[in-house]
Amino acid sequence: MDITQDFYNNMASQYDKLFHDWQSTIHEQAVILNRIFNDNGFDTTA
Repeated sequence: MDITQDFYNNMASQYDKLFHDWQSTIHEQAVILNRIFNDNGFDTTA
């Protein structure tokens, strides 16, 4: 493994602790990604 992969593998179990409100953060990201996908013609209903 390379140093970048090691870093992210080690951080993965703690990733949710990087944000004050994890559930709110993932909801906000989902809204943003959904908008980007829809604006670029992707079907997000699946």
